[in-house]
Amino acid sequence: MKNSPFPLKCFIIDLDFIIEEKDENTEEPVLRIRAKDQNQKPIVLHITGFYPYFYIDDLQETTEAIQSLLYTEKEFGNWIKDSYPVSKFKYYQNKPIFLRKVLGRNPWRVQKYSRILQSKGIKSYENDISYTARFLIDTNIKGLNWIEIRNYKDKGIEKDSKILEVHYEDIIPVEHEPYPLTLLSFNLVINSFTIEGKKIRNFSSILEEGKQRIITMSICWGTEGKNAKTKTKTYILEQYTDTAEKDLIEKVVKDIHSVYPEVLITFNGNQITLPYLIKRMENLGLDPNSLGPLKKAKIKLPIGYLGYRIPGLISYDLIKSTRWLRTKSGKKGLTNLAKEHLEINRKGDYEIINKLWFEWIIEKKGMHKRKLQSMSSQDSLITYLLFHKMGMVEWLEVMKLVGLRPSEAVYSTPRHIGEFQLFRILHGKETIIPSEPSRKELDLRKSNRAMAVGGFVLVPKGTLHEAVLIADFRSMFPSIMVAYNIGGESYDSSVAEPTKKFLSEPDTALKIMEKQILDERKIIKKKIYELETYLRTFPAESDKSNLSAKLKKLKTKSSALKIVANSLYGSHNYVGSRFFNTEISNAISSISKEYIKNLDKWTQELTKGKCQVIYGDTDSIFVKLSEKQAIFDVYFSSKKGETFSINDVPEAKDLLKYFKSKLPTEMELEFVDLALRIVFAPETKKRYSYVSAISRELIIVGFEAIRSDTSPFAAEVQTEALKLVLEEGNIKKAREKVIDMCLHFETLTGKELLDKTTILGPIRRNPNEYKSKTPAVGALEDYANANNLNVNEIWKDFERFPFIIQEGNISLYKRAKHPSLVIPSKIDKDHYLQEALRDVHRIGVKVEMKDIRTSSQKTLDHLLMFSKGKE
Repeated sequence: MKNSPFPLKCFIIDLDFIIEEKDENTEEPVLRIRAKDQNQKPIVLHITGFYPYFYIDDLQETTEAIQSLLYTEKEFGNWIKDSYPVSKFKYYQNKPIFLRKVLGRNPWRVQKYSRILQSKGIKSYENDISYTARFLIDTNIKGLNWIEIRNYKDKGIEKDSKILEVHYEDIIPVEHEPYPLTLLSFNLVINSFTIEGKKIRNFSSILEEGKQRIITMSICWGTEGKNAKTKTKTYILEQYTDTAEKDLIEKVVKDIHSVYPEVLITFNGNQITLPYLIKRMENLGLDPNSLGPLKKAKIKLPIGYLGYRIPGLISYDLIKSTRWLRTKSGKKGLTNLAKEHLEINRKGDYEIINKLWFEWIIEKKGMHKRKLQSMSSQDSLITYLLFHKMGMVEWLEVMKLVGLRPSEAVYSTPRHIGEFQLFRILHGKETIIPSEPSRKELDLRKSNRAMAVGGFVLVPKGTLHEAVLIADFRSMFPSIMVAYNIGGESYDSSVAEPTKKFLSEPDTALKIMEKQILDERKIIKKKIYELETYLRTFPAESDKSNLSAKLKKLKTKSSALKIVANSLYGSHNYVGSRFFNTEISNAISSISKEYIKNLDKWTQELTKGKCQVIYGDTDSIFVKLSEKQAIFDVYFSSKKGETFSINDVPEAKDLLKYFKSKLPTEMELEFVDLALRIVFAPETKKRYSYVSAISRELIIVGFEAIRSDTSPFAAEVQTEALKLVLEEGNIKKAREKVIDMCLHFETLTGKELLDKTTILGPIRRNPNEYKSKTPAVGALEDYANANNLNVNEIWKDFERFPFIIQEGNISLYKRAKHPSLVIPSKIDKDHYLQEALRDVHRIGVKVEMKDIRTSSQKTLDHLLMFSKGKE
């Protein structure tokens, strides 16, 4: 007997499955894991023995229904592998339920046979969980994590990867050193000229027909991390023939495979790059599926929230994340994002590249090869760098935590990620995972959605305050879920009181999951605090021992844990979730509301009414302290460079200690900051600003000064007013500053005036779909008309559209114009002055137009207008 092979550790990149035909009537599912070993050598695991399944009610009619199917559906007889009785628990109330587990062969037929059984009155369960997800849940294996395999068989080489066959019971998850993922971005340029040199204006028709050639392609690759070295390679079509284009594409595909990346990055890949490349490959007789690293693996088209999925790769289109990046132009194209977020000036856009190529290859007017190579390689480098800038490396960390199938997880939301982790725990508790809602159920949920309470926010008490303690609950909603054992298993719908609505036993899957995350995050936050303290004390050690990089990794992990922890409140509140339940989400909100109220009561108890909670929003509280001098001392000590300690403010320290004694052990209130002064917008939630007594920074939340739909002029005026009010406490001085800035604004002309008055307004959909039009939409329509552009197409280029309000008495949206179409002297300065005065009024600085325009100024304005009229 041969000795068993040594156990082998493998890092999971992605997984899919294939169906193998054992004989004419028998199919066997084989899971495939694309992996790398400890030496980063490519491996593909063929996993056997794991069969798809679902559950059905174990009734007297069940056996009859199965027998009937065996008799009437020959395919069902070939498909079904086994069925046997099992006992499980229902998600709600944790009641036992007696079921029959039905195992089959081809995963694609699970839905078909479960529906047939349902038509016979036999209810099915967990029939809507994909085969790959089922495998990950049942084995507790995680994507982008390590496994160890034993008793495997070597099946040769395929696409440069060693093929190993292993039974699923011979695989276990293991801990190992973090694996550095290889990222590869690629871009292409499509020829938009006819052979006669005529520009094809309708780009949509180019994409639809797929007849124009790909003229340049470029790739850029490196390992995850901002400081990792990158390499680029460019490919140019040097002959206008099918053979040359085919060779170009084949070279790119071959080089992508030689790099063997885990992550494939595109910019607008779901709309242009991938669909057009696939279309050209098909037209040239190439197999588009050869893009992927796995044999017999079909590329899956975008559906729902998912983009193109290439089995074996984590393929991601950065356009999905551009909504979080703002640009001054409002455009979300590669040129604007590169300039404003990477400080890179793009050497040439696709049109310039196309023009140079056409001159060189078709018109034979010069040699532009080096220019084309430089421009094309820069585009793939920009795409690569944007992946980091957009926080996608941090999202990979979230994916690693939960281990959902990586090619799908990259497009998932925090809710999907959190729910998948809950699936694992429910499976471990032998609890049935609730089904996705049917269309009918979804419509019903939407009609009742208004009943959801949402997060609690306390209306601010007053406007301007001095000496304020700011503290945060350590993930308030997750802490409440743990403290009150919240979840479907403990839920009692007959009880109205939120704190008594959940039984103390058994521990719910939600409690188990959240507690694990909170405990791990607590350990990590302690490490972060210790490392930050060390680096502050010995700053020179930072680069020497690579501690800054270690600190960043810890913070990324902490942030990832927080995202997953907070995701499940949203699940109970989202109509499309398996776990949707407004009573549960409302109970969580109600409990949080009571704790914020209790904190005010406890504050006044301890301080005998000297201190009070002046504001609270979801998981933060703001406590006005009575010992103001201590806060001012902290502020002046900070100016001298002295280190802060909570012991310097005994009142704050005592309050935090008292709160800890009153709160459940699972709920922790963490110190955040001390505000020297803080101002709230009156009767408005989540809108405040303060100056930190510790860091002396100006913090702005929700005010117009940080919103993109505010003019730069109004934002600057409000910011300057906030500084004077909060740093010096001088309303009079702030008022004078506002008047001075407004008077100066009246003198502005030309480009300076254009810059100060350009506002960015959101463009969410086609302008024709707006019932009431905003100034941004009006400006976009006007811009399209003025430039003879198709408004149905160009709106897609903008996340936000820049506009300036011109003088006039008609509606704002009719007076809004793109800055390029505005004559500075026609700008409605009064509109912008009123905007600025409205915004400073919110922070208690009252200035009126009459304070800016004295009677003498009005007379001068009149004379100037009169003289202009004569000219």
